[in-house]
Amino acid sequence: MKDKMRRFKQLLQDSETKAILNTATNGILSLTGPDGTPYGVPLSFVYDGDNAIYFHSARNGYKMECIEADSRCSFCVVGQDMIVADEFTSYFRSVIAEGRINVV
Repeated sequence: MKDKMRRFKQLLQDSETKAILNTATNGILSLTGPDGTPYGVPLSFVYDGDNAIYFHSARNGYKMECIEADSRCSFCVVGQDMIVADEFTSYFRSVIAEGRINVV
C-alpha cells in the first residue's frame, strides 16, 4: 500500500489475508481506461496461495483495452460484511491487492 493504514489495529495478518483470498469467490478489479477514466469490474478469481491472482477473461473488450493501456491495477475482495444497525456501523474484513496485471 502507498501509506500505512490509518486504522492499523484492523490490519490483517498474512494468514488471515490468505484465508480470505482462498475462500472468497469474487472481487472488484480496478483499472484505468485508455482515456484515463477509472474502471472497476466485478470478477471471479483464483488465488495461487502465494502471490498471484488469476482472472478469466475474453481476449478482447474494454477490460483488455484498459490492461493494454496501463498494467497497474488494484483488486479488492470483501471476506466479511456485517452491518450492526444498533451501533450505526459495519464490521468487515477485506483484502486490497495492488500490482501489475499481465495477460497469460
